[in-house]
Amino acid sequence: MKRPFLAAACALLLAAGARAESTDELNRRMMQLYGEGHYEEAIPLAEQVVSALEKSAGPGSREVASALNNEAELYNKLQRYAEAEPLYKRALAIRRAVLGPDDPDTMKSLSRLAALYHAEGKDVLPSPQQQQQSAQRPMPQQHPQPMPAPPPRMAGPSAAQQDQMKAMELNKQANELSSQGHFAEALPLAKESLAAFEKGSPGESANLAILLSNVAQIEVRLNHFPEAEPLYKRAVAILEKQPKGREGDLGLMYANLADMAYRQQQNPEAEANYRKALPLMEKGFGPDNETVKAVLNNFADMYRQEGKDPDNEPLLKGRWEKMARFSLPKSRNVSPDIVQHAEANPLDVEKSHQLDQKLFELMNQKKFAEALPVATEQQALLEKMYGPDNLAVALNLDNLAGIYRALGRDAEAVPLTKRSQTIRDGNRAVDQISR
Repeated sequence: MKRPFLAAACALLLAAGARAESTDELNRRMMQLYGEGHYEEAIPLAEQVVSALEKSAGPGSREVASALNNEAELYNKLQRYAEAEPLYKRALAIRRAVLGPDDPDTMKSLSRLAALYHAEGKDVLPSPQQQQQSAQRPMPQQHPQPMPAPPPRMAGPSAAQQDQMKAMELNKQANELSSQGHFAEALPLAKESLAAFEKGSPGESANLAILLSNVAQIEVRLNHFPEAEPLYKRAVAILEKQPKGREGDLGLMYANLADMAYRQQQNPEAEANYRKALPLMEKGFGPDNETVKAVLNNFADMYRQEGKDPDNEPLLKGRWEKMARFSLPKSRNVSPDIVQHAEANPLDVEKSHQLDQKLFELMNQKKFAEALPVATEQQALLEKMYGPDNLAVALNLDNLAGIYRALGRDAEAVPLTKRSQTIRDGNRAVDQISR
């Protein structure tokens, strides 16, 4: 579904007398629209980027080649192959001339053109020598010769992987807005993230349960309790079917249902869910886990509001804090489920899950010095499991960079942020234009 404000933004950019935007800003907006699947709205911006770079960098520059590739990719996404083909060809010609025939970017252009030919039903891609000669002069008549097979298509993100990447990015944006208290702005992003994830990863996974919970938490913050309840209950149903090791997450969903009922003064329902939540959370996270303590205190707070002594309840006796205030857990990020480069070892997957939970807790408590070695260990494990260019690796790099910044070590955060962006760009079909 196209967003009216996005279409309006494009119209403003094209209108005469509109304020001038830098090429970098135009390109950033174009890539944002691409990432959100708004290909039609992105085309005018891509055209403007090409025109601007032709003037500033020259029509035969590598920047123009990247911009041409991006415009072609938008037409390709819309299956407007006739419009994409000449753009891919021109990008390929520039890269061959500027970078040489064996440069990775040249090979990437060749691969994309081959993929386009395949989509058009053309099974053969002319050789680089033939393309170069045809660009210089008409080819003389000659006896038909067997054409070389097209080069192998470079591995790129599938449609499902792109949907997962979109879900991951939108969820991250929604969580950032939620952490700032901008719940109304976060809600549509969280919903769109959930829809993209379900499109790209059919089936019921723990990550789906987390995304359902994230939407529900925002609905609760906006006092939209009827909208939140079925989301939490669906998350519970999903996690009940998961293998062992997800007890803590299941308990957390019950705790969310309990907290929501408590906020609505539905204390009997809240108590029943607290009793389900705590044993599961203690099994999954351990009795000294900070989130477990928060749920204990929420349960105790409800007892105190009812005029009861929490120490008369065996689950609470001696474990609650008199000064603790009611609190809800924060929304969580997710890692892609299906963008693995190889089958991951189940023991590594379980270890990664444990590290992720521990990291989430430490960052939630702002214990950044303790979080740093956990994030570092998680980074090494993710690269072992999925390879160095996986989106899950990029997500953890963001965590590492955030920890370094919180510790005042900005210089160490910068290369991590750059590497994370490079991974994201590599998992997109559009190019990051270097200026």
